[in-house]
Amino acid sequence: MIEREIKFRLPEGMGAERVRKVVEGAGFRLSPGPALAHEDRYLDTDDWALYKAGLALRLRAGTNGTRLEAKTLRSSSDQALVRSEWSQEAPPGDPAWSSIDTGPVASLLEPLAGLQVLQRLRVCARLKNDRECFAFSRGETPLGSLTVDHVRALNGDDSPPVTFEEVEIELEPIPSRRSGSRPTSRPSSRPRSRRPAIGCRSGTSAHSWSVRPTG
Repeated sequence: MIEREIKFRLPEGMGAERVRKVVEGAGFRLSPGPALAHEDRYLDTDDWALYKAGLALRLRAGTNGTRLEAKTLRSSSDQALVRSEWSQEAPPGDPAWSSIDTGPVASLLEPLAGLQVLQRLRVCARLKNDRECFAFSRGETPLGSLTVDHVRALNGDDSPPVTFEEVEIELEPIPSRRSGSRPTSRPSSRPRSRRPAIGCRSGTSAHSWSVRPTG
């Protein structure tokens, strides 16, 4: 599936109600939906094999169980975050795994089998998110969803948590041509440190936060 979204870092204390007034003042309509909460565990190997392959892999736990999800790191557009996304039911137990069931994520990771990625996975960052959700439309035309996210991210037991709020506008998804296709991003250079980092910044053409090596 192709994910299209725009993210904005919110000034401290702005809140969902003010966001709603701004968006509706611009001629859009927001219809409140149920609040959601989820916890993510971001996975990679000690040598950052997935990061260097241009992928992010996470376990997302929510009210409907736990999913194993992968995304491309780089956007195919400089106007919004446009990335490929794969998802399947999470395997039992904690990583690492000797194997996972057949599915979109398993097919995506198959070209990396020679690197023993599944067998070397570890949790490199954790994120908790409480989401205020709205259906996003113009008149009677549905456009997607808007959420106000209250995020707490942790990239190690010895590091203080990073907390922030952001708005995510996600447009209606586009089915991908090949859900199990091989990632096309070129590997980046070898990271100089194995310590993960979670960075936050505002803007529409970049992640509002990311898990990456430091150094």
